[in-house]
Amino acid sequence: MIDETAVREAMLEDAAAIVAVLRQSITVLCVADHGNDAAALADWLANKTVENVERWLAQPGQHMVVATRAGAVCGVASMG
Repeated sequence: MIDETAVREAMLEDAAAIVAVLRQSITVLCVADHGNDAAALADWLANKTVENVERWLAQPGQHMVVATRAGAVCGVASMG
């Protein structure tokens, strides 16, 4: 059986998983931008915290969704 991906509104309970996805995607997929420079990467990742994601989710006008597969968050998109 193939796991289907679902998209739903992000919830506060997703904050830790959202942080993990954001940090991994920046670290792995944005090498051309940060060049594996530890300082540049640390700067880029510094605000990717559970507390900040919770704050982003609570902002009026913010719309964030997560993609899930087998119940686990595997993607995130946001606009505000």
